[in-house]
Amino acid sequence: MDDEILIVDDDAAACEALARLLQLEGYRPSCAGDGREALAAMRRRTPALVLLDVTMPEVDGLRLLDEMRHDPGLRDVPVVMMSGASEPESVLEAERLGANDYLIKDRLSADQVIGRVRYYVPQRQEQPTSAPDAGVAGGS
Repeated sequence: MDDEILIVDDDAAACEALARLLQLEGYRPSCAGDGREALAAMRRRTPALVLLDVTMPEVDGLRLLDEMRHDPGLRDVPVVMMSGASEPESVLEAERLGANDYLIKDRLSADQVIGRVRYYVPQRQEQPTSAPDAGVAGGS
């Protein structure tokens, strides 16, 4: 199983911080600064997981998620949405579009991110035993 993770966030510092965290855990992260760049990268090489910021200029995360779910080559890639916004409408729209999970950035911890990544992209020697609590995956 490939362990490449695409982080899509227009905040370069946030993207680099997540990439360093994932590298320390043995994953191969890459960053895209907007939805167009991310879509092009995913069509070149399908990632095992996408960590996707909701609010971005031009092509936002929800629109990118919608495009992914309509693309036969990308529709099954797990997507964890990340946002500073916790409005119920945004969470419900992400769930409706097929997001696997939804994390609130200002409540985010390294353990929470790694837990989600390990669940959706189990490393070769590990298998997930249960879904992480909270978020879209928990059916909330």
